[in-house]
Amino acid sequence: MMSARERETAALIAQGLGNKAIARELGVSVGTVKCHVHAVLRATGAANRTAAAVQIVRRRLIAAPE
Repeated sequence: MMSARERETAALIAQGLGNKAIARELGVSVGTVKCHVHAVLRATGAANRTAAAVQIVRRRLIAAPE
């Protein structure tokens, strides 16, 4: 199960944003984003961001990006 912040990070990953852009969007450090990304990868069982984005949308953990 992902925290609210991890779900926000997951949504931004699914939109294709990189760590720096996610950090700016959420108002946190890049290091914090890296921790959230790692948690998202672990929660989805994905090996990388692209696979995580697919799992996030498939499992309906967030709404599909438009």
